[in-house]
Formats: sequence, C-alpha cells, structure tokens
Amino acid sequence: MILVGKQQNTTSIADFISSRYGKSQSLAILVTVIAVFGTIPYIAMQLKAVAISFDALTPNIADGLSKGSDTALFVALLMAVFAILFGTRHIDATEHHEGMVLAVAFESIIKLTAFIMVGLFAAFEIFEGVDDLIFNISHQLSYNANFRGPLSNGFVIEVLLACAAIICLPRQFHVTIVENTRVDNLKTARWLFPLYMILLALFVLPIATAGMTVFNPTNTNADTYVLLLPLRSGHENLAVFAFIGGLSAATSMVIVASITLATMVCNDIIMPLLLRISWLKLSDNKDLGALLLRVRRITIVCLMLMAYFYYRILGDQTSLASFGLLAFAAAAQLIPGIIGGIYWKEGSRYGVLAGLSAGFILWIYTLVFPTLASVGLLDNDIIENGLFGYESLKPMALFGITGLDILTHGTL
Repeated sequence: MILVGKQQNTTSIADFISSRYGKSQSLAILVTVIAVFGTIPYIAMQLKAVAISFDALTPNIADGLSKGSDTALFVALLMAVFAILFGTRHIDATEHHEGMVLAVAFESIIKLTAFIMVGLFAAFEIFEGVDDLIFNISHQLSYNANFRGPLSNGFVIEVLLACAAIICLPRQFHVTIVENTRVDNLKTARWLFPLYMILLALFVLPIATAGMTVFNPTNTNADTYVLLLPLRSGHENLAVFAFIGGLSAATSMVIVASITLATMVCNDIIMPLLLRISWLKLSDNKDLGALLLRVRRITIVCLMLMAYFYYRILGDQTSLASFGLLAFAAAAQLIPGIIGGIYWKEGSRYGVLAGLSAGFILWIYTLVFPTLASVGLLDNDIIENGLFGYESLKPMALFGITGLDILTHGTL
C-alpha cells in the first residue's frame, strides 16, 4: 500500500481508492462522504473523553460549566485551532506534515507512560500484591456479566473492526501511508506498533477490576476509572498526569482526523465544485493555494462543530466505546475496495460504488437508526415494527436475523 501510495502520489484514502479504479471522481466523493459520517462520531468521542475527564478532575468548576457541555465546545474550538496550525499552514503536494507526526509520536509516549503509571498504581496500591490482583481479576472474569466469553457481546466483531481500522480509518491510513517518508520505517513499525499496543493493553484488566472493586458500577462512569482511582486515594498529581495523557491522546487523534477529512472534502468535493462554477473563473487562476488553505480551515471548523453537536445530542446516552465502534463499522466498509484495488485487476469501479453505497445505507439503517431512536430523535415504530411495518425490515433484526447484539448484527 505504501509503494502504491507513493507511485500514485496519494493524499488520502479516497484518493487511494479512486486512483485504483480509474481515478473515479464519483468513487472519491462516496468514500469521502462515508469517511466524514464515520469520523464525526469518532471526533465526538474524543470531545466527550476530554469533557468527562475534566468533570471528574474538577467537579466544582464543571458544575459551573453546565456539566461539561461548554467544556466540550471550548475543547472543540481549541482543537480546531491546533489542527489549522499543524495542518494548513501551507499546501504540500505530498501532504506530509512532519511536525504533526512528531507531535503524535511525543503524545503517544506521554499517553503510554500515564496509563502504565495508573496501571501500576491500581495493581500494587489498590490490591494487596499480585496474588490479590489475579484473584480479583479471575473473580470478575468468572462472575461479571460483561465477561461472559469471547464469543459474546460482539467481542469477535470488535476485534475484526479494530483490525480493519488499522488500514481503513482515514487518520490511520494518513499516518501509515500518506505520512510515510521511507518505506524502511515499516520494518520498525512491524514490531514497535504491536509492542506499543501490548503495553497499552497490559493494565486494562487491572484498572477495570480496581474500578469495579472500589466503585459502584451503577453510579460511576467506567470511562473515568483511570482518573478516579488516583483521586480517591489522594494521588492528585497522578490523576492530573493521567488527564494530561488522555488530553494529549485525544488532541492528536482529533488533529490528524480533522486534517485528513479536510483534505478529502476539499480535494474531492469542494474544489471540483468551485472549479465548475464558470463565473468564479478559478481555472484562470494559476495560484489556488490560498483558496485551498481557506477551504480546509473552514472545513476543519465545520467538522469540529458537527462533532460537538453530535456529542451534545448523543453524548449522555452512549458510552465512549459505542462512539468509536460506530466509526469503526463505517470505515470497515472500505476494506474490500482497498484490497480489491491492490490485487484484483479486473475489479470494477461500478462494483465498488454499488458495494459502498449499499453498505453505507445498511450502516445508517442498522446502526445509526437504533442510536438515534434511543435518544428520541427517530420514531421508535421503525425499530419495533420495521420499515413499512415489515417484520423482516427491523433495523436490529434485518431479514429475520435475530439473537445478535446490535454491533454484530449491523456489521455483518
């Protein structure tokens, strides 16, 4: 993918897919639309993460800021400014942002260090040694309804979506393929990235177990365990460091995602439309760089505001994980088009267009509709009785497929 991306001078995942099917403009537009709709929940997830972290860390201030709503708006605007500074200072034909990549790398170290420190604290301060920790983890795995087994609660689908996301999430694609300056770097990434993920996952169960042991799960948001565990024990400095780690992680993810989406929206939708408006006479303008930058900056601000309103509407009803999984499921549809574009010479752009269109409609119907209905934004009659009253068209039991959780059903 990196070699093909360099050969085609790829600037985004939409550009990559369309270039493999005859530089199809309609395909690039469709991929961009799917990417935008799929990434908005992802950006909203980061806004919510920062907002609830700030609320947990400074409850008195948060109460004065209307339960984090204004916190999220402030964070959204601040992140938009950072994204504009990092990603739209100048136009680069290769879309390389080495400063941004360096910032993401530094943030990754901060995030990992903070998480490991909280994990060690949970493992050796909350519990009385390793034996006590292992006993409590095994107890949770045996009796907690959240751990009924690897085949329950959509766990297998979540793993598959996470694997797909490494390639087809727009920001992941951008960092891995577009920002790659030397193919040899992949040799390092092959072992360093999995190692990083293993280290990050190492303390998930200890922290989760400590949180479920110390707090009442019905009254405490599990997303805040990383902050509340040190706070409860009087380790304010560790809690602040954990907040900084989470804030830096959210900031870097939002910046990369917004820059990537702004590039796609600008290159594949807005600029082609503007160039077709004859009275603007843009085709006569030899330097469109200033206009490109302006369009990208406006797009970044609009994306942030869309994510903010998504968070305001759905933020209190759903967990952080459900936000991310909705985005993963949308992006996973790009996998057949990507693999087909690399290995299947007879692959047709009409086939990709048909597949992505059908997949996008099904994603909205089976995953987005139930989410909207859960917060009262959609008539529950469709969810309960199906479209036009047909039982086989229920969004959560399409074609009569029952017995699956929403994510597994919608993704399949």
